[in-house]
Amino acid sequence: MRPIFTLFFTSLQMLWSVVCFADWNPVILNGIKWTSTNQDIQTIAYTTEVGISRLPVKYSGGIDTNIDGIIEEGEITRFHDWVSQNVPQNYNGPIALDYERPWWDELKAETITQNRLDQIISVYVQGLDIATSIRPEAQWGYYGLPTLRNTQESWLSQGLSLEPLISNSRALYPYVYNCTPEKNVTKRIEKHVSEVLREARGNIPVYVFISPTYCGQNKEERFPIPDEVFLRDANAAMKAKWTDENGIQYRIKGIVLWDGYKYVNDEDFSTIDLQHKRYFTLLEALTRAWKKAMTGVKVVTGPALLENAQKGLPEPNNSGDALRTNRATNNLTGHNRETPNKEQGRVRSGRVRGNRVEE
Repeated sequence: MRPIFTLFFTSLQMLWSVVCFADWNPVILNGIKWTSTNQDIQTIAYTTEVGISRLPVKYSGGIDTNIDGIIEEGEITRFHDWVSQNVPQNYNGPIALDYERPWWDELKAETITQNRLDQIISVYVQGLDIATSIRPEAQWGYYGLPTLRNTQESWLSQGLSLEPLISNSRALYPYVYNCTPEKNVTKRIEKHVSEVLREARGNIPVYVFISPTYCGQNKEERFPIPDEVFLRDANAAMKAKWTDENGIQYRIKGIVLWDGYKYVNDEDFSTIDLQHKRYFTLLEALTRAWKKAMTGVKVVTGPALLENAQKGLPEPNNSGDALRTNRATNNLTGHNRETPNKEQGRVRSGRVRGNRVEE
């Protein structure tokens, strides 16, 4: 007789492989990154009132907290502590790992050798294995992957693929940030998200990150995106779809509003708060319009296992509530990083240190 946990994971994998057909009802998630107490007071009140949940994000490399490309035993212990403090034991909703450095320069390059790509992906997969072992029902995935480069024909035509990473993920979290105020980027957004949906093939849900500010500008200043441009970009992500050989539509599971308070002065908190609330109302109007327009159209957004899954975590009463939890975890495990005394204690990376539906 096989061990109980082996049977459990086998059954779980079978459920994840069964798609679910339903009327499309895309969710909205709050992914805004706070830095101190009393940020987004009105926004939190609004999202709580209308039922918008919070997407938990593990920053600072996900598990590889010193972002050196090697996952060590001490980092696994600290990650386990973070999950225990921040993610309920039976949580089966979305959760993202933010692991950009040291890999994104290579992943976003015009080309990469297959051997090097395999090395990088192996570290990402190792992180997913660790995360899934702690919360096996959660929708683990990496923020920003696949990147725009990874879905472009010039990259795919080289035979390059993130398939091993995608097949080991429980959700995908691409972003569609706008870095070019002078250009209309909707075609690029729709094409990118459509390709991500094709690669996901309904086996895992896709949540799209969008920001209310332009990226690629002076990082010391915020440049809010006009309402009409923000709606246009968000609508492009909503329009994205992949249709299989049987004519079945696959679309995104939801959209995540992300912004950060890092470069916001204290005296501007209330202004930014109102802006965030405003963008959430825009997303609410857009998703309602899409839900109405798609009534009766069967859409696949993920496996049957997630039909009644949690949409995220409840919003805290105050941004400080969430920060206190995170800081308590950091203090608990903030001692000198443990050095594994066995080679198996780390993963070798190969890294050389150094509101209209139609326009």
